[in-house]
Amino acid sequence: MVEIEAVSIAAPVFRLARSGQVTGITHSVFDHTVNLLSGEHLIALTDYHNGNLPYGICCRFEDLNLHNLFRRGRAFSIQGGLARFSPGGLSVQLGAAEIWQPEPLVIGTAAVDRGGENLAGWLLSLNGAPVSQPHLRWLAESVNGYHTLPANIGVWSTRFAARVMRLTHSVEVADWSSVEEAAVGLLGLGIGLTPSGDDFLAGFLATGLALGPSSAFQHLAHTVAGRARTNTTLVSAALLRALSRGQVGERFGTLLAALDGSPSDLEAAAKNMLEFGSSSGIETMYGLLYGLRTMDRIDLSKSE
Repeated sequence: MVEIEAVSIAAPVFRLARSGQVTGITHSVFDHTVNLLSGEHLIALTDYHNGNLPYGICCRFEDLNLHNLFRRGRAFSIQGGLARFSPGGLSVQLGAAEIWQPEPLVIGTAAVDRGGENLAGWLLSLNGAPVSQPHLRWLAESVNGYHTLPANIGVWSTRFAARVMRLTHSVEVADWSSVEEAAVGLLGLGIGLTPSGDDFLAGFLATGLALGPSSAFQHLAHTVAGRARTNTTLVSAALLRALSRGQVGERFGTLLAALDGSPSDLEAAAKNMLEFGSSSGIETMYGLLYGLRTMDRIDLSKSE
């Protein structure tokens, strides 16, 4: 019998567990994360070193081989402070876990200028593997003005660039139907468990929800979350659904707070964010940066 200790549990998951017995299946297993599916609810068991997620349970996985312990499709149930997996004697003890409240979406207005410049400087200082992919090189080159992508970089990278350009321009001119089309067009586009378009969109939407015209961005975020159910991966859909409720993960929340802090605080938070997924962290940060630049070009004093 193997019993794993949970260190913290996100408040939304805690409320779900308290509402009655939660049952479902193991959706996917990775080196440091196990995704559980109960109806439309995704619950992520993650190593506590990776920080909390709005729909997560942080566990002491230590040196456990999750691929040997968890099996895709295996049934689970959560009841009475214990998550049980069957068949077998595997369980996750939730009774002593701290309840974690998802980070609120807060960005100070000073972050638009000072924080944005500091984040841009740090991102542009990166070289090697973190920025080796064509769409990331284009994002770096286009921070201060859009550059045309070479013709041989691949279909999805070209589409990604076109939709990013349309998204930012449409927000600037308040063409919200075009904004929605561009945003939905980014869903599921690119690489990774959370595709590149989703990660960029998450960073951009977070900025808009915190600083932009509130009703317009709230409508956009809910529209994107609704379309994400069928247009992208389950994990991305869960992240975007949490974002539409004003909830972000611990790493991203720390980065948002650091935008108003010192350059060293921002660098530490950005380095931590860079370790989120294979490219999700840097794509989300570029979405955030492009969002800050876009907000800087519109009159925030007229925001609703």
